[in-house]
Amino acid sequence: MDMKSFNNIPEIKFMIVLGKMHSALFGQVNKHIKDLGFNSTEFLVMYAIAANGELTVQDIASRITVTSGNMTYTVDKLESKGILAREHCPHDRRRIYIKFTQEGSRRWQEVMVEHQAYLDDLFGEIDDDMLLQTIEMMKNVGKKIEK
Repeated sequence: MDMKSFNNIPEIKFMIVLGKMHSALFGQVNKHIKDLGFNSTEFLVMYAIAANGELTVQDIASRITVTSGNMTYTVDKLESKGILAREHCPHDRRRIYIKFTQEGSRRWQEVMVEHQAYLDDLFGEIDDDMLLQTIEMMKNVGKKIEK
């Protein structure tokens, strides 16, 4: 097979385009998250808690696919910033939940207003329907690959 013909293989093209898009998108978004005063893992931890309510370290780690050791370090950092707090489960003292402090909840609301405005600007020229269709297509590709 001619080396140039690899560029015409849809699966290879898909991986290359997806990789370039991922790199460009997250390069921009991670810079913005840093400007907000957080790293990407801290942001994802806060997002998981905002979306799901209080969670254990293991629950958060599985949702954002990082190790529980990295999670402990990240939660420690956010706890020292006054954003998150640990709370023992009243029914099972072995379980410790991570949740927003009152200040953390307020700060998250501020961060999300600013971040949403940033995302609106970043994706401004892309139609919402096109984004939603792309999401569905990517989910379908992912499901087929996971089989």
